[in-house]
Amino acid sequence: MMHRVINKTHIEKLIEEGNVYSIANVRVTSEAQKYRPVQNDNILNFLPTITLTKIKDTEEIPNSKFYTISQIL
Repeated sequence: MMHRVINKTHIEKLIEEGNVYSIANVRVTSEAQKYRPVQNDNILNFLPTITLTKIKDTEEIPNSKFYTISQIL
């Protein structure tokens, strides 16, 4: 699991809950903040040039659950 940064208004136009997507044009950087919602030293930044392609859901892709900061606090 990796912490990610997403512009909510931008990403809401691109994804639909319940679907599976292939994601391109992201940047992985070192986590600089002291607070991290996950145990990972990296952060995933979704860039404005992000490309999402809807793909068929498959058992080969492990299910993950993500929490927003407001859900954690």
